[in-house]
Amino acid sequence: MNIKSLLYILTILLIITGCSTSKQKIQEQKIINEFDGAPTWIKAPKLENYISDVGISLNTAETFNIQRDAAIEKAKANLAQKLNEKIINIFSLIGKKYINDDIFLEKIEDANNLLVSNAINESRVTKLWKSNNNNIYVMVSSNISKLKKDLRNIVETSFKDFSKIQGEYRLYLEQGNIDIELNN
Repeated sequence: MNIKSLLYILTILLIITGCSTSKQKIQEQKIINEFDGAPTWIKAPKLENYISDVGISLNTAETFNIQRDAAIEKAKANLAQKLNEKIINIFSLIGKKYINDDIFLEKIEDANNLLVSNAINESRVTKLWKSNNNNIYVMVSSNISKLKKDLRNIVETSFKDFSKIQGEYRLYLEQGNIDIELNN
């Protein structure tokens, strides 16, 4: 192998290496810029007196409305999961004595489904942000006061056969445990 061939091969290797490195830097730059100027609610969805969650729709060739609607649906699905966990936790607190009762567990499931469904149906878009990469972020929120009212109604009507539940519910409500669960 002569020196010209060796220099030619070295030049080609340097060009290939240099091009792949700059491509990687451009991709890293795009990731970094995604959250430049992003509002704090994107990472910590909080709104006073509401339970909130965020959904994202990645930049597509779709129209803004289609992309926004997709982000809303994702936010509602995330909110439903969060509500489901919170409501199950509340029923676990107030129904410790009945946790092995199949009828009680069925009533919890029915109550949970109703509460989550109502909260999602009554939820609203409270924030919207379009990132530097044209991804759309949406925060959907559900009113805690309304959820507490619905929860009280369900405890009073659906759990009449479980006498201790209503007393435990009132106790946890007075102690602030229900508010703590819903606000965290």
